[in-house]
Amino acid sequence: MKNLIRGGQTSLHSFHMSTQLVFTLVKVGLMIVLIGDLFYVFNKFDLQNIKEISIYFLAKLFVVLGIENFQFTFSGRFGDIYHLKASAIVSNLNLVILKNNFLAAIFYGFWVGFLSATVLIIGLIFLFNFRGKKLAKEKFIRGGKIVSKRKLKKIIEKANLLELGNFFRKSYQIAKIPFPKDAEFLHTIILGSTGTGKTSAILDLIDQIRKNGDRAIIYDKMGSYTATYYDPKKDIILNPLDARSKSWSFFSEIRRESDYDYIASAFIPEKKDSSGPFWTDSARRVFAVFAKKLKEEKGEVTNKEFGDALLKSNYKLLAHYLAGTEASSLISAESEKTSLSILAILAAYISSIKYLHDDPKENFSIRNWIESDSGDQNGFLFISSKGDQHESLKPLISTWLDIAVKSLLSVEQNQPNGQDPRRIWIILDEVGSLQALPSLLDGLAQSRQFGGAFVVSLHSISQLKAIYGRDTTDTITSLCRNKLFFAGADDETSDFCSQNLGHQEVEEVKEGISYGVSEIRDGVNLNTHKSIKRLVIASQIMFMKKLQAYIKFAGDFPISKISFKVKSREKISQKFIEKQIDEKLIAAVDELATEIKPIPEARKSSNRKRKKKKSDISHGIVVPESDEIIDEKASETPPESQDVETEIFQSELNLEYKTEATQLVAEDDVNDEESSAGEGASNDEDTQSSNNILLDDMTSGQEAEAKTSSEILDNISDQKAKPPVRRRKSTVY
Repeated sequence: MKNLIRGGQTSLHSFHMSTQLVFTLVKVGLMIVLIGDLFYVFNKFDLQNIKEISIYFLAKLFVVLGIENFQFTFSGRFGDIYHLKASAIVSNLNLVILKNNFLAAIFYGFWVGFLSATVLIIGLIFLFNFRGKKLAKEKFIRGGKIVSKRKLKKIIEKANLLELGNFFRKSYQIAKIPFPKDAEFLHTIILGSTGTGKTSAILDLIDQIRKNGDRAIIYDKMGSYTATYYDPKKDIILNPLDARSKSWSFFSEIRRESDYDYIASAFIPEKKDSSGPFWTDSARRVFAVFAKKLKEEKGEVTNKEFGDALLKSNYKLLAHYLAGTEASSLISAESEKTSLSILAILAAYISSIKYLHDDPKENFSIRNWIESDSGDQNGFLFISSKGDQHESLKPLISTWLDIAVKSLLSVEQNQPNGQDPRRIWIILDEVGSLQALPSLLDGLAQSRQFGGAFVVSLHSISQLKAIYGRDTTDTITSLCRNKLFFAGADDETSDFCSQNLGHQEVEEVKEGISYGVSEIRDGVNLNTHKSIKRLVIASQIMFMKKLQAYIKFAGDFPISKISFKVKSREKISQKFIEKQIDEKLIAAVDELATEIKPIPEARKSSNRKRKKKKSDISHGIVVPESDEIIDEKASETPPESQDVETEIFQSELNLEYKTEATQLVAEDDVNDEESSAGEGASNDEDTQSSNNILLDDMTSGQEAEAKTSSEILDNISDQKAKPPVRRRKSTVY
């Protein structure tokens, strides 16, 4: 019933108001017709004509009434007095002509008034409608605006023309809308779900970069950009699994001692978890100190040599080598668990070095490429990957990109008002597939003055938060002043896009209807109030069509909804040409990475029963049985000096212990119950034997002269050629 009353009262009220409006318009129209007609008639006839016409119609009336002989007396135009009967007046030719002209004037005057009334009523209708829209329309007060693509283009073009010296500058566009002056140096973020058009936007931009002759560093995860743009005459590929890739070593990027630290931070990212920064910082410190010492002692160091030296070593021997350095407290013979945990982190992140090609004479330097401004260097640097190999290459790719950003910040600054400033585009498509780049924030914040122009693309905002954390993600997105938002697949991303497109303050009008039994209570109320709202709501972002996007440029410019077109491009190169890799080296490092990880807690608890039988060395260190000691007497001779200990460490950089330990883990588990019967009788003997064999290993090089790092590394391959010492049985913790 309430619905019926509500609907009936509001409908009747609307009907009454509509009827009132129509009647008002009709009255106004009739008034206009009458006024128009009278105006036309009085404009055609003077008062004497009106008087004569009035006498004619009055005489006509008398004739109709049968009073034909009624005599009329009236004065003429010039003062003459006429005495005529009614019949004579009606039959007077001059008066008949005057009457006909008068009737014609009334007819034409009516049409003049009708047309005038029609025009006026139509005008009133439009005026009332416009007034109604204006009253109901939000009134813009301040904030952002949303305009059409054409209008935005005109606004930016006008602003660019006002900039002195901007006519001869290179122009870059997004969807045929030009960047505001120098806005490309304020970086661009492209956000959208899979298949929405991000790649199309990036391809359009790369077309312009190639045309303008600028340089670009392109992270190409899937190889699509390499296939479309790679030119072997001027472009470089960095991908150790691609046959076209240049050889590279991180030692080629070292200019000063502090460079070891930032190379280490690039290889080993900071983890956003509850474990804290200790393990990451420790692994970085060991990496930097070890690389620096190895470089100082040997001079030229290859990737293979560095990987062998750092990863194929017993942690106790590594502790001897690093003794006296900043990393001595991190890798220590007394801190077994800490040392092995740090080595596990190192193995996880620097194992990708195994894929690198060694050619010290032709090693490519990212720093040199960035710093060179010669014409032959105006190409692209493709840092590519392949879907099934990406996880293996991720630390290496992230390191390359971080070095590129760091190198860019060390070149000479652009002139503030230069006609053609340096531009080096850094295109990070799917940046969420990389590990954290330590220099990304500095690059976004500072590279503008060095010619850096970042283009960061990702699927969802949660990708960045998972890698960098919430606060750093907010900083990254805020430093990218140009924003291109395609359709988002989730609420968080869509809401983020909506939030970043801006807000505006408006004055809104709200309409209220009142009704009651008395018509006096019926009415419509219009109230205004100020509010702040988003330019685009999240649902608009989520439900956009493919290839549609909202764009927001840096500066005082409105936003606009734009669309892209798919352009067919010829593939001028293969996206990937597989390269043959040294499988033996890969297998050795993979085996090491597996062995160096601490054993699970469940395994530890199962081995506690055997702990008395073993020495205190665990987590991958081989403990021989008593009858396996090769030279028990050697354990009685302590090391003579720290130099001898260093020599011993270097001569022992091989996988003999660890390889045999891995092979015998399964055998140890199977024979565990068999060996447990004799454990009690040989505990003391086995413990002493374990200590003896360790001392034997550590002092086996006393009689040899101290060797350099180069000689020690050369000795690794010689030791591998020798057949391993056969032991009856070994046990690994």
